[in-house]
Amino acid sequence: MLPREPEVRRIEKQLVRSLDNILENIKSEHTKDISVLQRKYDLQVQHALRAAITKVYTIAGENVLAKKHKQGQPKPLTQHVMTRLKEAGYLDDAEEKQLLSAALASPLNTHFLTGRDLGQIVNKVREYIGIFWRRVSASFRQGDILESTKGFNTPATLNPNALVTSLAVDAVTDSYTDATTDKITQIDGGGTVKFVTAHDERVCTECNSLDGVVMDIDALDEEPPIHSNCRCRLDPTGAGYE
Repeated sequence: MLPREPEVRRIEKQLVRSLDNILENIKSEHTKDISVLQRKYDLQVQHALRAAITKVYTIAGENVLAKKHKQGQPKPLTQHVMTRLKEAGYLDDAEEKQLLSAALASPLNTHFLTGRDLGQIVNKVREYIGIFWRRVSASFRQGDILESTKGFNTPATLNPNALVTSLAVDAVTDSYTDATTDKITQIDGGGTVKFVTAHDERVCTECNSLDGVVMDIDALDEEPPIHSNCRCRLDPTGAGYE
């Protein structure tokens, strides 16, 4: 178990609560026009995902560096780096500026976030915003499932609460995986990682068969999330790591 793993789970639960509150507000609306709902709630979804994913990237980076014996840590996201990003036009839109502010304000020691991390976080937030609204839209097409107890059939049968729980778990697991492999690549230019499950009764057969398998970052055949609600992770391993 990684030293910061409990914090990752807390971030996941916090994200579930935030998205669940947004979903409840959406359900109370009189309109089912997705474009109208997006205009009203999209920023709230962005903020919830951005806060969670930024923290996960920070924790993953800290864990990689904590396991590293030798020097070679990435440079911090300094004022110089921020200035270069702005000059390059990287921070043109409001979303990226807000993300930068969130990274700098994070209580989780943001000097582990680099410019590359910033770009990855932006892309991850956009990806899961899209997933959130596709699921809401699909629920409306399937007979107002959000207002019933029939479940949410994408990708599996999910009730409204499970909709946001699944998305939150997937977003956190996916972000942790990418942050870990990206940080190892930043430090070493490549390397190997070990597949690690949550080691409890909820682990599926497929993930259990991968537990302990060492893989090359440049040739990952299987990486978490393997399936929806996957809680597995990749740990740095090999020369130079504890």
